[in-house]
Amino acid sequence: MSNIKRKVLNISARVIAGIVFLLLLIILVALVLISIWRPSTVVLVDDNTTEKIIAFGDTRSSYVVHNEIVKMIDNESADLVIHTGDMINVTTQIQSWLAFLFIENQLWDNGTEFFAVRGNHEYEKWIFNSIFRTPEDKTYYVFDRMGIQFIMLDAGWHDNLMHDEEKQLAWLKETIVLDKDKPKIILMHAPMETTGKYTKFYREGLHELFLENNVIATLSAHVHSYERSDRDGIQYIVTAGGGAPMYPATYENEYSVIRRPYNHYVRITRDNSSAGAYRFEAINIDGKVFDNITTSTNALNKQK
Repeated sequence: MSNIKRKVLNISARVIAGIVFLLLLIILVALVLISIWRPSTVVLVDDNTTEKIIAFGDTRSSYVVHNEIVKMIDNESADLVIHTGDMINVTTQIQSWLAFLFIENQLWDNGTEFFAVRGNHEYEKWIFNSIFRTPEDKTYYVFDRMGIQFIMLDAGWHDNLMHDEEKQLAWLKETIVLDKDKPKIILMHAPMETTGKYTKFYREGLHELFLENNVIATLSAHVHSYERSDRDGIQYIVTAGGGAPMYPATYENEYSVIRRPYNHYVRITRDNSSAGAYRFEAINIDGKVFDNITTSTNALNKQK
């Protein structure tokens, strides 16, 4: 082999080694930043000091809109923020997770609690569990805040599938009856009532189970828009306006009360004008409330 060929091979090997080293360094730095920025989710007993909860979802696709929405939420000084799923566009892209965590860290730096629903874009469960600390690394669990029981489901993450469906549904049916009289909010990525563009998530008897056990609302995402449907007093709310492109309505929904193609978030507070009542307000990116509803378990009981 000639000296020229040897030199070329040596240079090529050094370049490849340099590239590999650089990639490993980038991955290492990314992992360190993720470990620093990842939220610390601690599920405790009912925290009655919670006064304000914010929900929003589908932040993928636009860092600018996502950042603006988070700044607005930060100004709310919320006690708890819940993401309804689809945080980034491709779950395996480290740079997208870094951008997401960097933006959301504005909230966590102020001590705001954070919980996340797994969406269809978080299709790699191990990555989701690596970033979000949840009880026993499960993607479905329960916690209490502000006198409400929140039931987090791993539902609709891909083609309206439920992760570990038989086991998860059995857990749901056992859990939801443990404190039957307490108002409940169900969190799940795919909505049970929607005008599309996707079909609604459906499992036989699920609405009836919710109605029998004082579910006052569900919070979902997936269909990029804001929509609130009222079925037997349960408010089925789609909050999917955190940055993803808006979707048109494509299906009939007899329960739909309002649908808007707005970037937005939803604020949940106690309504002190009535015992056990809660107010849900939808706020667009201009800071205007464009929908609000006050509900309680009494509203459900009147319609049973």
